[in-house]
Amino acid sequence: MEQRTSPTAETRPEQPSQLSLVRLGTALRPLVVPTLVAGVLGALAVVVWVRYFLPDRYTSAALLLVEASTGKESSSFLGLQGYQQLLESDEVVGRTTRQLQKRFPDRKPKPRAGRELTSRRIGDGRGGGEGSRLLRVEAHGRDPEVTAAAAEIWVSTFLDKCGALATGSLQARAKEIDDLLVEANADEEGLHGERQRLTGLIEGAYQGTLVSWDRRLAKVKAGFRDELAEFDAETRDQVDDFEDRHQMGVRRLKVATLADAYRQLALDDPDTPIEDGTAVEAEAGAGSETKPPVPETDLDDDPSVPSDEESQLASVSSDTVKPTIGPANDVADVKRKLMTKGDKVRRDEALLKRLERERLNARRAIEDRQALELQVLERQRQADLYAASEAQADELTTVERQLRDTETILNSLVRRRSVLDVKRNGCGVEVAAAAVRPARPEPRRTLPKALIGLVVGAALGFVLALAREVGRAGRTMA
Repeated sequence: MEQRTSPTAETRPEQPSQLSLVRLGTALRPLVVPTLVAGVLGALAVVVWVRYFLPDRYTSAALLLVEASTGKESSSFLGLQGYQQLLESDEVVGRTTRQLQKRFPDRKPKPRAGRELTSRRIGDGRGGGEGSRLLRVEAHGRDPEVTAAAAEIWVSTFLDKCGALATGSLQARAKEIDDLLVEANADEEGLHGERQRLTGLIEGAYQGTLVSWDRRLAKVKAGFRDELAEFDAETRDQVDDFEDRHQMGVRRLKVATLADAYRQLALDDPDTPIEDGTAVEAEAGAGSETKPPVPETDLDDDPSVPSDEESQLASVSSDTVKPTIGPANDVADVKRKLMTKGDKVRRDEALLKRLERERLNARRAIEDRQALELQVLERQRQADLYAASEAQADELTTVERQLRDTETILNSLVRRRSVLDVKRNGCGVEVAAAAVRPARPEPRRTLPKALIGLVVGAALGFVLALAREVGRAGRTMA
């Protein structure tokens, strides 16, 4: 009877990838044990070598503080990288080796840069000021005494070389600054002389123009004074002449009035005696002084008042002679004419005041014109004074600016020279921490080295086991 198998009982075919992994595992299985054994043996060998056969290694370190670079006059003229290169240079390392061999002739140490002698930059030195840097100098060796001496001699040799370079560099820089100082001092003296010369020219031109204008203004002012004096003389004479004629007319009016009064008195009382002419003249001229005849005024135009004062006085008075008495209508006519003359006298007085006002106004106008002309002349004077020294003033301004620049350069050179004097014996590098003899050796770091031995041993065991398996497979196939 045939047996039937269910579909679920059928085995599925394995995938190719699974077959590959299985075959790889089968092939590598013989290699695992040799690889592990070789790795463990390698690690044990390294541990034993480190613990019992590797000699102690000592490190002595020093810290160098590099001054921040502050310019050309700074002692730190190489920079941090330059100092490190100088420190590891063949010359410095060679001198260090020779001195170290002289100190320890029996041991003959031969330190090499990059191996027994190393340096590295640390960064900003907070204790050395802004921009300072630190160089860590390290010496490595089997002997702690030789290692400490190597670090000390290396630093000392470096500082000597650095100081020599700095001294030469600073001396060259000092000579350059001294030459610049001599040149700047010569320029300053020349500029001082040029400024003095221009100042003299400006003062001479200014004083010459000032004296010329003072003379001109004095002459103009004298002319103005003469003009005012001439105006005053002319106008004053005219006003005085008019006033004299006015006063003469007033006196004549008084004489005519007295004569009219005597006529009226004689008309009223024929027996009244008449004063002599001297009394009448004295009464008419009371309060006024006798003046010479003047040109005719408005009062001279009236025929009722004689033009000659003496004849007028003679007509109204004589030595104890009574005047001829005319009719009453003649007296009234004389009164009317006298009133007309009084009006003319008042008009003359008003005219006299107006003439005086016009004279004063004309004088003020002349004074205003003269003041305006003086202002114009004063502006011209200032312009001429400015123009007389303008060219030299511009040149003087340029010279003074150059002088200030030269003085600034001189001060800067003096400061730089002072800095060089201070820095002459230094190179910009100081020992922040000196090298000392190491008290204990460097850590052996067994674990990292054991791990390296483990890896190397395992790799070696794997290679050997693989070679053995390959050889076995070859023999089987053969």
